[in-house]
Amino acid sequence: MYLDTVKEKIRERVDPVYLLEWLGVTDYRVGHNMIRCACPIHRGRGKNNFSFDTSTGIWTCFSRRCGEDVGLPRDIFLLVMLVKGVSFSTALAILKSQVGLSDEECQFDKKDHDHVKIRKWLRKQRLLDEPDVAVIDESTLDHLDSRPHQYLLNRGFSPEIIKLFDVRYASSGDMQGRIVIPVRDDCGQLVGLSGRLITDDQAQMKKLGKWKHMFNFSAGSVLFGLDKAKPYVATSGRMVLVEGPFDVMKAFQHGLCNVCATLGVNILPNQVDLVIQNTSEVYLAYDTDEAGQKGARRIYEKLAGFTDVRFMMLPDGRDVADTDEYEIWDIYSNPLTPLEYKIKRGEIKS
Repeated sequence: MYLDTVKEKIRERVDPVYLLEWLGVTDYRVGHNMIRCACPIHRGRGKNNFSFDTSTGIWTCFSRRCGEDVGLPRDIFLLVMLVKGVSFSTALAILKSQVGLSDEECQFDKKDHDHVKIRKWLRKQRLLDEPDVAVIDESTLDHLDSRPHQYLLNRGFSPEIIKLFDVRYASSGDMQGRIVIPVRDDCGQLVGLSGRLITDDQAQMKKLGKWKHMFNFSAGSVLFGLDKAKPYVATSGRMVLVEGPFDVMKAFQHGLCNVCATLGVNILPNQVDLVIQNTSEVYLAYDTDEAGQKGARRIYEKLAGFTDVRFMMLPDGRDVADTDEYEIWDIYSNPLTPLEYKIKRGEIKS
């Protein structure tokens, strides 16, 4: 199927008012074939400085002329890309979900390079506070060693799971000395790399950082593993959120495949959107250290208004990547309510 056909299907079904509200517009005026409001891209204050033509699907920002020099049509796809700072593939997935199209109805054969234009434009407009880095695409992986690294084997990762997540090793370049894990968006497009430094030198670890991330967009635009976890999330009716890629990999190895990582101990707005688009029930399984537990509480507060949130009680000093198959399934089968979790951790008395 051609991409234009897929886009037209979505345009025909999208509700412009709902879309603008979802993008954060709260004050708008609906007229004949036209919606007027403040610009959701640069968050302008003028209530009539942005127009959306409902007959053509084309929008215009009259104050800053947002998007006019991007080089892409000012349609609903570009609007989502600019407001959310995501790639076309992610914007397509968001809109597909909103209008109720299936994956089969949205298949097309075209690589997505528009994210490069979007990133440059957002930075130029000072709407993206990120350093300029090389764009990551599939060719980036060609320079990395795909053989299973002994570090991963020593930590109990099977060759099969290493291959499934396409984990590699960098002997040179920006990720030198690191296990490199490709990060893909929920459509499977490569959008970043996560690298874990392999060294016993604690001084070097402190200087260079245990983890290094490189993204075409903010890490907060994706949930690691969602491209693989989607069908399992749909089948189980819930999503397990963890901190890092190794946690996801070990869970998959143990057969628990509805697991995604926030790539840190926080969850950002785009990630919240991805969660609520895919499930109404979430289990949190974050590291037992202080940072992990504070992060779990923050994430609970951000998700509680949208989903039913439970906690998985990991053993002290352990994370999901350190569990065996029996442990992870036992913990998964006995989730705790927020109150039960606080009692178990001794934060409140029963």
